[in-house]
Amino acid sequence: MNLWKNIPAGDDPPVILNAVIEVISGSRDKYEYKQEWEAFVL
Repeated sequence: MNLWKNIPAGDDPPVILNAVIEVISGSRDKYEYKQEWEAFVL
């Protein structure tokens, strides 16, 4: 599967979506997994 072209929409669009997040090398942004939301947040 090519994640840039063939990523499925998600289990329940538009409520639950799959996404590919590009993180730039050297970025100071911090992504953290929130268990209560079951999601990554910035």
